[in-house]
Amino acid sequence: NNQCGLDQKYTEGSSWKAFEVRDKVWLGSDSAIPSAEQHDQYSAPFVFGCQVLETGLFKTQYADGIMGLSMYTQTLVGTWMKHGSIPSPSFSLCLNRKGGHIALGGTTGGSPSGYDYMHLEREQQEGYQERGNGVVKSRHLAPMRFTPFAKQNVWYYTVRVTSISVGDHVLPERILQYVNDHKGTIVDSGTTDTFITHKVAKPFTLAWERITGRKY
Repeated sequence: NNQCGLDQKYTEGSSWKAFEVRDKVWLGSDSAIPSAEQHDQYSAPFVFGCQVLETGLFKTQYADGIMGLSMYTQTLVGTWMKHGSIPSPSFSLCLNRKGGHIALGGTTGGSPSGYDYMHLEREQQEGYQERGNGVVKSRHLAPMRFTPFAKQNVWYYTVRVTSISVGDHVLPERILQYVNDHKGTIVDSGTTDTFITHKVAKPFTLAWERITGRKY
């Protein structure tokens, strides 16, 4: 059928199938005119999948589809960076059912270029928006904070954990080796669950029950 197919399965059981298409892509807002202007200025050619089959949470959760934000150069952030649409390969997310906030390319004082490059918001989001030249200005209360990657030349964001707390209770330092060894601890913007090694389960459960008074 002259189509290039692709598929993906995830740990919690969801999956999708799609075929590849190519188009110019940029993330717009609910305002049509600024979105069109931003698209003309910032969009870049991008290859992505048009989904033809979804299973699991893709069918039941509030949002369907998925936007990859790993460290592959073929992701949107990598493509926009290469195309010159954003000044640095950084992003931040704060999303909920009413809308949310996506920052691309850094925040004020936090990116190498030292300014907000692009922010995209839903009009339903409560709070004040200030627009200048069609660009939504920052809502960050402080500059982005950074930590070194624990692993290099991998597609996922691995960090070194220095402390684990449940409420005000700090878990024993000896358990850190279990979350930093092997694959390490991955910060995943697309995962709504937190997975921890079974070797940390006992002290975590005891701390949870002590604080909440409920069985974990």
